[in-house]
Order: sequence, then C-alpha cells, then structure tokens
Amino acid sequence: MKKYQEIFTTKINESFAMFKQQDTIRKGDLYQLVHQMKGTGASIGLNTLSEVAEAQLIRIAEIEGERLPKDIWMPVIEAIEAVLQQQAELPARPRELIRQEPLLLISSNNDWLMRARERIEKEGLQVIVAADKERAIAHLYEAHPLITLVDGSWREHITKEDTVYVQQKMFSFVMFIGGNLKFEEKQLYFRNGITDIIDQHEVDELVIEIIFNRLKLLDTMEQQVIVDPLTQVYNRSFLAGFPAGRDLEFTCAVLDIDNFKQVNDTYGHASGDIVLRNFAAYLKGAVREEDYVIRYGGEEFLLLMPGIKGELAASRLRKILEGYINQPHELAQTTIYTSFTAGVASIVSDEQLLLEQLIEQADQALYFGKRNGKQQVNVYESCHHNMGEEPYKSLYLSVVDDDTIIRSLLQDNLEGLQMDGYRVQLRAFADGNSLLDSDWIRQAGKHIVLLDGVMPDMDGLEVLSALRTYSNEKNLFVMMLTGRQDNQDVVKALELGADDYMTKPFHVEEVAARIKRLTLRT
Repeated sequence: MKKYQEIFTTKINESFAMFKQQDTIRKGDLYQLVHQMKGTGASIGLNTLSEVAEAQLIRIAEIEGERLPKDIWMPVIEAIEAVLQQQAELPARPRELIRQEPLLLISSNNDWLMRARERIEKEGLQVIVAADKERAIAHLYEAHPLITLVDGSWREHITKEDTVYVQQKMFSFVMFIGGNLKFEEKQLYFRNGITDIIDQHEVDELVIEIIFNRLKLLDTMEQQVIVDPLTQVYNRSFLAGFPAGRDLEFTCAVLDIDNFKQVNDTYGHASGDIVLRNFAAYLKGAVREEDYVIRYGGEEFLLLMPGIKGELAASRLRKILEGYINQPHELAQTTIYTSFTAGVASIVSDEQLLLEQLIEQADQALYFGKRNGKQQVNVYESCHHNMGEEPYKSLYLSVVDDDTIIRSLLQDNLEGLQMDGYRVQLRAFADGNSLLDSDWIRQAGKHIVLLDGVMPDMDGLEVLSALRTYSNEKNLFVMMLTGRQDNQDVVKALELGADDYMTKPFHVEEVAARIKRLTLRT
C-alpha cells in the first residue's frame, strides 16, 4: 500500500499547488478532489486523511456560490495538508469469509437496508438487498441466499406460501426483525415456517449472534441432507462421501440444460422449476440402475457412471439426448421442448484422479460443446486437444474510475485473479465513455464492470443506464463503487440494474470475493 499512498499524496500536493496559483476556484472542482480523498484515502490506508476529507465535504457543501475566493477555500486545503504528513494506518482485515453464499435483506425502507447491510458485512458476510418482492425473488433464484432477513414492517408482503416456497425450494431460513408483532401474530408466523422473530428493529450484536448460530445449524443440516427437494435427485452434499476411485473404469458427465435462463426469463421461474423436475425425472428413468444422478447447481446436473468408459458413456448419453429433445414440457402458457449439452470425462487404465478433477475435465468438455453449437455430447479425452487456448469461459473485468490510484490498486491486485473454469482478462478505463465506445465491452462472454459512482462528464449512473441497453446485458454484471453518503444514490443504482455495490473505503480481498460471487450467477 505504501506505493499507492506515496503516489496519491503526490497527486494531492500537485492539485493543491495548482489551486494556490489561482485567486478563485470552482466549488465543484474542490468538492470532487476532496471527495476522491475520502474514498481513495481510506481504501489505501490513509484513514485519518479520509476522515478529515469527509468533514471538509460537509463544510464545502455549506458554502454558497459556484466560484470560491481564496480566503474561503484555503482553510479546507490547510486542514487536509495538516494530516498529509501523518503516518498511514493500514485498515484491519475483515474477518475471513465464512460462506460464499450471501444473506438476503428485504425491506422497502432504504435507510434500514443500508444500515443492516453495513453492520452484517463488518462480520465478513456477503449481503444482497431487495426493496421489492420481484427483486427479492430474482435474488433467491440467482444467488441462493442462506438466510433471508425481512424487515418486520414489510411482513404484509410475505404470505404463508412465500415462506414455504423459500424454505423448501430455496433452502433459506426466513427471519423477521422488528415490526412490533403481537403474540398472536408471532404464533401464526412461526406456524407458517418463519425461523426467527426478533423484536428490535436494528441489526445489533444479538442479531449477529443469531445469524451465526443459524449458519452453523445450516452447516450441520447440509451434512445430513443429500437429496435436492425440487428435483428429488441427489444434491452436491452427496458427493462428499462418494468413492470415485472404487472402480478401474469410472465416468463422470456434466449436463447443462440449453438456454435455461431464456425459459426463466420468458415463462417465469415456476416454469423453470417444471423443466428442472422433468429433466431430472427423464434422466433417472433413462440411466442404468447403478448410475447416480445429481443436481450440481442451477440447471447443471452430474451423472456418475461406474464400470464404463468415456466413449461408451458418451454414446449412451447421445441416445438419452435424442430422446429428451422430443419430450414436451407442459407449462401453464404453452408447451416447449428443450435440449442439453454434456461433457464426459473418465478414469482410464490405472490413472488416479480425484472426483473434483473428473468434474473439472467434464466441465471443460461441456463448455467446448456450448461454444460449438450446444445440444451435443463431448468426451474430454477426445476434444481437449482441440480446445485451443480457451478451454475455459471468458470473464472480462472492467475497472472504470477516474481516480488513477483506485484504477492502479484494483488492476494490480485483480490482474492475476484465478477463477475455476474462467480465463480472466482485465482492462481499466479512466471514464465511462471510453468503456462504452470500446469493442471490449461487447465481446462474447461474461463481463463484470467495477464502476465508480462519481466521475466527470458522464456520471456512473449514466454509464450504468447505457450498459443496460446493450444486447449482451444479460451477461453483464455491474458493481458500483461509491463514496457517497446519500443512500438514495445506492438505491437508484440498484433500481437501474446494478447487481452489487461497495462503499469506499473497500478491501481488495472483498472486491475479489464479490467478483467470484457474481460469476456464479447464470
């Protein structure tokens, strides 16, 4: 961090030197520079500078007029210069992330959402927020939160059916906090499946302890539950005790329903559930008795086949594919047909491979098929030599920030980011127009944009709005980087389609963790 501190301090001094050569300066220029000190300073360990800058921002906002005389703006600079010589204090690292899955907060009270999120994130937990029921349902499907924490004042929007649905299909604890519920109301909600009802409205130490208690309970339950409640096939927990090396011949296949997101987007998530159930049922009826069908996550399934080689297993899968594409899915609105793509990998001769390695190889063969037209079955041993330099999915990271320090900090620390199944590429942009005018953001693949909220010429919210008009926006995820105090700006970003946000100062480790979480979304 010392390198960034020195660069940033030099930049501040140069800006101050330019100001001092003028009798008057624009209020907006001073505000933007001090705003940058607040956010960037804390992110690189200059905590005292950040605190002083925050106080000066309030002072600047109270000054009237667009152009400020020297006797008005000079005290602001002097207050900041007084702390520039102090030794930088590196921020304490957040507690190690316990789970990758997030918690979901639901409330129409934006101030409460921001306070609750900030308090929970201090514990190293991932948090996503929703201000309405539609957004909450989308988060449940895309992010699979472990705990859903509902503002009790919003409880009239939660029906008994909603609670059962969340717990049985999403496997998420539902907790009410606040709302002044009466004794009879609490009885009714507990009978309907609410896990916890907490009287106080704010997330305090007791609420934090309850959350960690429930996370520990979930860990215990996951060790015991091995059947997916929606599809009635095994889930990922089953893999923990599966002895992949018990047969000399053993094959693993990864199957992915083609264009499943389009089914959800067009017909709704309930229709997507029908397709998932039908697909699982068809697989169970088509495979051998000794084979294992597992829902690996979302629309992705594993098929574990002992005593069979890769090419023979692929041949059987192709016959299953031929039959499946003719199977109708009777939805409420219409009848549709779907297909799947599969990748196959097997243990050959006396080769010793872990199950995780087989799954990774099969996944690469699956992606090869996805890139080459879908609706096919490929064997890793046959196709991996033809995969070229991109056997993995492409992930493009874009850092958009007018602050050179923040750009350098993120670029230096994220450039070597390793992601299973992805080839990560990163590019930094000094402003929104540079990103929007580039071919980079239009490339096929998954994009994650780290977008500064306050920039000259084109504001971060304007850039966000523009990105949401792009043809590839369904594979484009935006994380806002904001130092603004006004929660309404964060809420506006979420309404415009931001997928996540981080308030400066931030830890690069947490940024990387959020990026990894965003890549899990389909």
